[in-house]
Amino acid sequence: VLLGTDVLFELTLTAIAGNYLAEAKKGYSLQEGVLWHFSLACAIASNLLAEELGFKDTQCLYTAALLQEIGKLILDPYLEPDAEKFRALKEEAELNCCEMEEKLLGLNHAQTGGAVLSHWKLPEKISEAVAWHHDPSQNQISQDLSDLIQLSDMLVVSLDLEKLNVNACYPLDELKFLDAGIPVERIPELTATLRERLAAAESFLDGTG
Repeated sequence: VLLGTDVLFELTLTAIAGNYLAEAKKGYSLQEGVLWHFSLACAIASNLLAEELGFKDTQCLYTAALLQEIGKLILDPYLEPDAEKFRALKEEAELNCCEMEEKLLGLNHAQTGGAVLSHWKLPEKISEAVAWHHDPSQNQISQDLSDLIQLSDMLVVSLDLEKLNVNACYPLDELKFLDAGIPVERIPELTATLRERLAAAESFLDGTG
């Protein structure tokens, strides 16, 4: 009653997801905790953007933002034998993450994540949002969710935290924020609020807050 159902839902989902996302991902050369903290930051950023834009479907957005990288859990063991090649391609910056995955494995983590969530019987708008979070224009079911996930990712990048940016795929694009109805001058304020909320959430989940 004190927390409210939305907060309780988010806490429960976050705690469960953390059990799976926190481990190191050798195929992607991600240290322990990186994927987890990136996903948590994106989920918190999605809530912040929902508040900014008056977006109502917050539970679906939070779920999709938190689980957007779930496909990497599936692909990581298959990518591990090509970890050095994947790292080299990443350093050359000729391809984005999805393109590198497709080159080495024939599919990407977004498509994989969407398929997994669909198999788990999550709502179609969530699985489609995850499947197309790197290419929102292809989402015929819930493009609004994919758009906001992409903006969340960019807002996380604007934090300029190395432990998070090693998992990022693209830099902040001010035009996309303008298209969504968010003035450019609001971005630093949103970033500052995100930094505060992320620190508070990490402290709470680590048991130190």
